[in-house]
Amino acid sequence: MAIVLGGVSRIGDAVMTLPALRTVSRTWPGEVLYVLAPGSSAAVYDRSGITARVIPISTRRGILRFFFGIRSLRASRCFLFSGGFIWALGAFLARIPLRAGLDTDARRYLLTHPLRLDTELIHQTESYQRVVALERGVVIDRGAAPHLVLRDGDREAAALFLRNWRERPYFAVNPSASHPSKRWPLERFVVLCRQIKERYGLDCLVLGGGEDQQLVGFLTAAVGGYAAIDLPLGTVFALLSSAVLYVGNNSGLSHAAAALGVPGVCLSGPSNRVKTAPRGEAQCFLGGTTSSVRERGRGPHPALLAVTVEEAAAAVASLGSPFI
Repeated sequence: MAIVLGGVSRIGDAVMTLPALRTVSRTWPGEVLYVLAPGSSAAVYDRSGITARVIPISTRRGILRFFFGIRSLRASRCFLFSGGFIWALGAFLARIPLRAGLDTDARRYLLTHPLRLDTELIHQTESYQRVVALERGVVIDRGAAPHLVLRDGDREAAALFLRNWRERPYFAVNPSASHPSKRWPLERFVVLCRQIKERYGLDCLVLGGGEDQQLVGFLTAAVGGYAAIDLPLGTVFALLSSAVLYVGNNSGLSHAAAALGVPGVCLSGPSNRVKTAPRGEAQCFLGGTTSSVRERGRGPHPALLAVTVEEAAAAVASLGSPFI
């Protein structure tokens, strides 16, 4: 028998589903788990620490193709952490007996166990776990924090990258985000990074994707750091795990750093601080809102602009990390 888990596409959201995956693995240890991984999330699910078959999915047609193909395996359950009508339709057409997921996108009549969204503010990790808990008798850990488990190849690639320049401990910083409203002003990152370097005697590693070359290049040059641009996510995770501190906007890498046990300062704009703050030890969350509605403009959100360099520096000092 098999269990199908419909993953989510964004890196940070995928990290927040990991406690739910562990709950499924623990509750049904004899079942074969299939994790459908849209977008770039396969890199997260491949490092979940549980035994599962991760299936990268890039199109809606790919989702349906998988569900049609799995009919012969007689899957017993399907837990959908992502929204979207096509996921529920696929599970319905595959005739999976138990189909649990969020009651959104006109999916109610395709799911046997729809989870209604309410006004209660809970962390997103718990929301994903509640999808699994729709089946009676499932016990969840509401305070569970995500954990990423690196592969040997990740560490080897990171060691090869670091071999050319690292002479002392370093902190990692990510000035990018998926939307301008989620980016702390770059000039403040420059000041903060210089202060961290000078006060704690650390090197600075600036992280970013291929679309962030200009942003990463500017910060690297201004601070006198090292750039890691457009590397495989597994390598990025390994680089994060070797850092003594992480500073960044509320993006996927902030959640990944927390899941790797790296002390971090997360700078947030339009995201709700109760629902989306990275979970883990030694994490400090600055900014954010109390609203469930994401207000986005062309520049940094007012909640981000309200965070000063002095506040961010104080947050770093409050972490009690080994380098202090």
